[in-house]
Amino acid sequence: ISGTPQGVDVQVGTLQLVIDATTSSGSVKSPMFKIIVKGRGPQPVGSVPPKTCQENVLCTQDFVQYFVEPDGLGPLTYQLSGLKSGSGLKFDNSAATLTGIANANDVGTSQLTITCSNNRPGVPPATQQFSLTVTAKPKVPPKCSNPPDIVKETEEAIGVNLTQYCNDHDNTPGG
Repeated sequence: ISGTPQGVDVQVGTLQLVIDATTSSGSVKSPMFKIIVKGRGPQPVGSVPPKTCQENVLCTQDFVQYFVEPDGLGPLTYQLSGLKSGSGLKFDNSAATLTGIANANDVGTSQLTITCSNNRPGVPPATQQFSLTVTAKPKVPPKCSNPPDIVKETEEAIGVNLTQYCNDHDNTPGG
């Protein structure tokens, strides 16, 4: 017996065979043996490009297009490793999507690994690595306007609340 299973004829699993050979003196039966087809498992498609996000801004990355299951042995599941502790980003294993509002814990560059599996025993998963860079939110100085002139008689106490004349970079009073 020889050959290479291909295309839709590929059946992943175990096939038990018994070969009967007939000779001029009668029938001979060989012991049973197995052919085990494990499948190839998910394969990478291209490379996941580096991703850049900004702190306090929505960041989204989908990974489904970076893997294929050539044997049709879905469903596929995904895992992501390497996010920083306290990250504002979350990974949805079933949708293969990284999403969230990047926070101060995410600032900097991290090397992340995405793993795709068909969850079949003995079938290796596929992995890809990529870099995630989160830039810090730009620091904008507060906007201030000049308070009105204060006219007081001598020896009168002067008290002025200046917070009403300044707004921070988020445009909230009292910056």
